[in-house]
Amino acid sequence: MNEIIKQKIEEVFRQSNSRDELFDAFHDAISNNIDDIDLYKILLANPILSKEEISMYSNKLSSVAESKQFDIYMWAAKLLENKTYDHESVSSSLNFYLKAAETNPGNEKPLLQMLHLYNYDLNLPTNKKIVELVEQKLEGLKEKGVVYRALASHYDRLGHIDMKTKYLRLAARGNKNQ
Repeated sequence: MNEIIKQKIEEVFRQSNSRDELFDAFHDAISNNIDDIDLYKILLANPILSKEEISMYSNKLSSVAESKQFDIYMWAAKLLENKTYDHESVSSSLNFYLKAAETNPGNEKPLLQMLHLYNYDLNLPTNKKIVELVEQKLEGLKEKGVVYRALASHYDRLGHIDMKTKYLRLAARGNKNQ
């Protein structure tokens, strides 16, 4: 792969404020089989991109770089999480964390990040979905104790002492079994 092409693409990803130019550079990167995930992270973090464009590029990239799907989904989710704090952004971020969790079901990071999306100040429709997804995805985890403790903290913050106690017990039991 020609390093000069990669450098030019990186420069466009970093400095361009033209959606067309970014799209063309992305196409060039894919066409040249550039598999440097950090290069694509630069593109996805370009502030000119909308939530929809971040999703589009992330989905396309994950289809051509299957071995890097987890990292792509986690990066996209974090970018969308930080874009704005409206229901739609939270929902988009949650969907990418879910994709990451499904790509690597043994990894607890997507579940922990999902819990960070929970809005304690507003009763958003995503709040219930967040907790349901985290509890559903617990089964395949390698390190359940970390998520159990996070759930205990979550329920403590909500004032649900029974659920807090349940997850603290599960975390303690998990620590003994490891």
